[in-house]
Amino acid sequence: MKKTVLMMIAAASMMHAACTVEPDGALSVGWEAYKTPAKAGVAGSFGSVTLSGAKAADSVKGVLEGSSVTIKSSSVDSKNPGRDAKLAKFFFGMMAGDTIVGTVTAVEGDDAQGVATVAVTMNGVTKKVPMRYSATKEEVTAQGTIDLADFSALAALKSINKACYELHQGKTWQDVAIRFSLPLKTLCP
Repeated sequence: MKKTVLMMIAAASMMHAACTVEPDGALSVGWEAYKTPAKAGVAGSFGSVTLSGAKAADSVKGVLEGSSVTIKSSSVDSKNPGRDAKLAKFFFGMMAGDTIVGTVTAVEGDDAQGVATVAVTMNGVTKKVPMRYSATKEEVTAQGTIDLADFSALAALKSINKACYELHQGKTWQDVAIRFSLPLKTLCP
C-alpha cells in the first residue's frame, strides 16, 4: 500500500513538472491616480505597451522573472480624451523621457500568489516596487503603489494640479496605484 501511494505521489509530481506556463496575449498596464481632498480615484491604462523577455517556463515565476515592459507615456488612456491630453502635456510631458520601463527583478511566491519586485524607471529614476500578484491557469495579475516623490516627479504633479486645479479642488495626490495583467496558457501533456 505504501509503495502504491508513493508511486502515485511521484507520478503526480512528474506530471506537474511536465506542465509549462506561457504568455498568451497582450500585457495590459493600468493605473489609478487620486484627486480632490476626498481622494477620488481616476483610473486608466496605456495604449502602447511592449512586453519583452516573458517566456514559456515551468512556473508563473519563470514567466515573470526577467520580463520587462516599455510603456509610451503619451499613450495614456483614461477614456476621456480631454483628460488624456492634459495628462500627456502637463504630467508626462513635464518628465524626462517619454517612456516608463518596468523589469521584474525577483519573484517570491508560487503559481497562485506572491510578490514580484519590479524595477520601475520613470523620469530618469529607477525604484524597486513590490507588486502583489495572483495567478490562475488563464491569467496573472499584480498590483502595487508608487509614490511620485520617489521618481522626482513632484514638479509634474504640481503641473497637472495647476492645470486641473478646479476639477481637483486644489488637491492631486502623489501616490498612484499600478497594476498589470497578462493572459497565460498552461500546457500539460
